Amino acid sequence: MKRKTKFVEKKYVQKKDKVFAITSLVCGLLFWVPLFNVILGPLAVIFGILSIKRVRAEPERYGGQILAIIGLILGVISVIFTVVGVYITLFHPELAIGVDGTVNTTLGALFK
Repeated sequence: MKRKTKFVEKKYVQKKDKVFAITSLVCGLLFWVPLFNVILGPLAVIFGILSIKRVRAEPERYGGQILAIIGLILGVISVIFTVVGVYITLFHPELAIGVDGTVNTTLGALFK
């Protein structure tokens, strides 16, 4: 008894590259970690912009535009919070109240 074999050609679909988009999202999500936000916020913005440019230039090769946009938004929020925090600490120390209710004027005194 002869067995008939049916060969099916499988098409391998190449996955879209989402590395920059995922990196932007992770950096944007980790901006809540103190002191890392100074580094990770701008990195989220940079990787978000690069990823969006790559997706628009070659949509068949790159993906993750939504992830990149979310990472970009979180990175911008991080940069804004960092700039506002540094400004308040340096130029308006009376607004920088510590956890125990005391006013921290150490850095503000240096710049007056």
